[in-house]
Amino acid sequence: MKQSIPMDISVVRRSALLLTTGAALSAAGVAIATPPQSRKPVRLNHTVVLPDPDAGDTNFRSAGAGEIDPRIAAMEKLFDTWGSLHAPNEGAAATDVGDIAVIEDDGSLILDDGNGGLVTNTVAILDAFYANHSDLYDEVVIFTASGFPTDVDPEAGFAFFSGRANYVAGINKTQGISDSTASAGITRLVGVLNMNDIPDYPADPQTDFLGGVASGVEILGQETEHAFAAFTQADIADILGRGDAHWSFFLNHPGGPGNASPMEGNLWQDNGDGTFITTESFNGYSPLDDYLYGIRAPQDVPPFYVIDSTDFNDGTFPSPGTTASGTRIDLTIDNIINLNGARLPDTTTSMKIFHIAFVLVVPQGTTPTTSDLDFMNQFRIGWENYFSTTTDSLGVMDTTLGLPVGAPLPFADSFDSGPNVDLTNWTYHQGTVVDSLGANEPTGDSSLHLDGQWGGADEIRSRTIDLAPIASGTAFVNYAVERGGNATTPALGQDMVIEYFNNANQWVTLFTIAGDGFADASFMNFSNALPDDALHNRFRLRFRRLRIDNIGVDDGSIFVDDVNISVNNSACVADINGDGIVNGADLATLLTQWGTNGPADFNNDGIVNGSDLALLLTNWGDCL
Repeated sequence: MKQSIPMDISVVRRSALLLTTGAALSAAGVAIATPPQSRKPVRLNHTVVLPDPDAGDTNFRSAGAGEIDPRIAAMEKLFDTWGSLHAPNEGAAATDVGDIAVIEDDGSLILDDGNGGLVTNTVAILDAFYANHSDLYDEVVIFTASGFPTDVDPEAGFAFFSGRANYVAGINKTQGISDSTASAGITRLVGVLNMNDIPDYPADPQTDFLGGVASGVEILGQETEHAFAAFTQADIADILGRGDAHWSFFLNHPGGPGNASPMEGNLWQDNGDGTFITTESFNGYSPLDDYLYGIRAPQDVPPFYVIDSTDFNDGTFPSPGTTASGTRIDLTIDNIINLNGARLPDTTTSMKIFHIAFVLVVPQGTTPTTSDLDFMNQFRIGWENYFSTTTDSLGVMDTTLGLPVGAPLPFADSFDSGPNVDLTNWTYHQGTVVDSLGANEPTGDSSLHLDGQWGGADEIRSRTIDLAPIASGTAFVNYAVERGGNATTPALGQDMVIEYFNNANQWVTLFTIAGDGFADASFMNFSNALPDDALHNRFRLRFRRLRIDNIGVDDGSIFVDDVNISVNNSACVADINGDGIVNGADLATLLTQWGTNGPADFNNDGIVNGSDLALLLTNWGDCL
């Protein structure tokens, strides 16, 4: 447990969060005993700003609240100007240094604020980033380097999160995409985090500097979670605090020690006499946070409580060692679900691996310093470790840039791992599940189910695969598809596309399964030849539903089974992994596929058996 340090705003030069003191502490608290009404859902382009006390900021009203601060209203227009994606000023040079995207200012990324200072142009920075990077990231985290002549501030506050898209129901947030960039091919990005400049943080991002309780990594933990939280009330108590976008000061997080959420609130000790004392703050994600992230099932969230008290404002900054009196109101996750609905996608179909890009903006004509790069990498790795540790390894934050070089063939999946997708084959999926609702599955009794209920965002992406050694015209993607099955039939326009990631870092349509209102009696087999631009070492395969509709609207079901990539080289029919030789590696693959219809079914009779083994042995050795 972290050391209990009383809150003292005088020790914080530029705190990342509002510290409620003085008159604010004597303000009337919320009447928790009155059951709250369900609040209007937070808009897609909601912005949550961390105030900057040095600039005389007071608490910003978030976009989740009733009245919106004019500074917030201006920030909500952030993505309105992002219409010309991939067209940054030509002077904005971007270079990846390891896993840090370094972007050189060209005069359009960092601007004069009119008061002798500098301010970021977040949209221009995003534009420069996506001019050189593909649609792989859930969030983009921006820092500015230490080499500018004066502090570089974000457009508002100390730092901010600005939302762009949401494909999740049950978190009191509108679903869809808030700007026109989806047509430009960027569909995955849900929001951007502007974290201010490096000199405003301690050298070690793990060091507590915010009132002695929050480190830079923990501040990032709060900002990242704003994609999902905290906007949900309970049906019998008010559990929200600052800006209706953070947990109430009086919320006691479920899970006990090590679960004092970075989304504020505290761990409280009930003294049994109507008084309570805070014991931990900013010390790891709580099970409630995990639930909203989609990585913990609701039944695994322990009971928690909130205190009905007027001793402090419910937006007071977390602080260990603080005593309050009031009435305890016990809660369970059902009190959240009753008011907001269940989180969808749930843990069986939700994302578990989140891909975050770290961007560093440097002055024009310069390269990043070693100390700045060290700071960024410490922050990046520290964030990965923090998320894994504090969520009990239920989820992964991947901060690598781009895609790793893929593993070689074979690649095959008959989706017998239900209800969960096999993450060794598929590293990203949203809204998909493995179940037995398909009719007459070709192998086993389950298949991949895409029903389009998550706003048309149902998709699954394979791991990277090394197809560089494969000869032109010999690689094929094979799969079986059924529309309808024992579920709803997709209507006209409710299509599914099969896409591949080419050597120019673009997703390209390989084939389209059309929704036409007719159900298939059984699975249909497809085989699509891969063009030459697919034959590189970072190839990926994607199945994606096209129709964009409201979350929870059934767009009809399409089932996929028996996906594999085969190499049909007449001169080397049994070279399964395409390395130019038939050897023990190919034999081992054949034996693992024995009795199935995988890529080792060389004679295409529907089963890997002795006939295929004979063909392999006949072709043993170097390919001709």
